[in-house]
Formats: sequence, structure tokens, C-alpha cells
Amino acid sequence: MNPVLRANLRSGGGRLVAAGSAVAVAVAFVVACMLLVDSFTRTMEAQARADAAGADLVIDSAPLTASADGGGRTADPQAGEAAAADLAEPVADVDGVASAQSIRGAFATADFAGREGMISVGDLPEHADHETAEGRLPQGEDEALLPSSTAEAYDVGVGDEVTVEVPAAAADPDAEADAEEVSWTVVGVTEASTSAQARMFLT
Repeated sequence: MNPVLRANLRSGGGRLVAAGSAVAVAVAFVVACMLLVDSFTRTMEAQARADAAGADLVIDSAPLTASADGGGRTADPQAGEAAAADLAEPVADVDGVASAQSIRGAFATADFAGREGMISVGDLPEHADHETAEGRLPQGEDEALLPSSTAEAYDVGVGDEVTVEVPAAAADPDAEADAEEVSWTVVGVTEASTSAQARMFLT
């Protein structure tokens, strides 16, 4: 071996090891991120398939609540949501359509009988077959259904209350809206769940 090269390896061996270790850590981080994204994507796809189970057609109403420049929601999101909800009636009137339902959903901070966490709150899909392991399906406006995964994760069950922070409507769209707490009583728990996130279904 060239004496100069040998001398450089001896004097800079520590730096080479450190550089190699840094490269290995960076590669491992990238691989871990890719696996995490793939796992999240598969979870969301499984959740979407479960939510659409039993439905022949799903209409995405997001464009109705998006701003004209595509930079976010409209200045009046409630008007956009109302427009999305109004889609169900004309769709149901189409020949060959047995039924149509507008399903709303949102993420919020929740208190599960003393334990806090993020939850996805949405309407109970009428087209899906919801078999309960405990209790029954919700019927009143203050009743909720939880997937078994959510009930087990937060140690809640039939009879417990889940309190959600709901943003209050602001008169000025640019003003920061205060949040109000709304509580629902758990009346049923489903037998299975394909979602890794906490969820709650309402009527």
C-alpha cells in the first residue's frame, strides 16, 4: 500500500469511522420513515375501505369546502358543509339509487373519562353493518358508538362519557373561535375495528 495512503488512513481512521456511522444512521432513519409512511398509508386505506363497505359509490365533497385558490377551507366552512350535506338529497333522487347519506367527520381533542387524546368524530354510516360487542347502536343526539380498539385504548365502555372540544362558530371568519365542550354517552362498542386511530360514531 502507498505509504502516504497508509499514513492518511492511520491519522484519519477515527474520522472515517464517524462518517461511516453517520451515513448508516441517516440511511436507517430514511428507511424507518419510509416504513412508517407505508404503514400509515395502508392503515388509512384499510379504514377507507371499512368506511365504504356496503356502499356502491362514494362522493368526495371536499371541493365544496375548499377555498377558490386551493389554499384551505372556505371563509364560511359551515356553508360549505351545508352544501356537502345537501348533495345527499339529489343523489338519492337519481334512478337506481336506493339511499344516500351525507357523512361528516372531524378531528378533535377528547376526554375519555379522565384520559385525554385525539379522536376522529363522524356520522355513523347507515350502509355499514355495525355489530356490537357491548350495548347497542346510538339513537339519540347525545349517544355514541366506539370501536373496540378505541374503547380498549382509553379504558372506556358502555355508560362512560366522552367529552369533545368543539370549535364554536365565530361571527368573523378571521377571528379565532372559542371551543366549547360537548359530551356524549357511550351506548355501544363495535366488535372490531380496522383503524389505528381513536374514533367515535354519532347519529
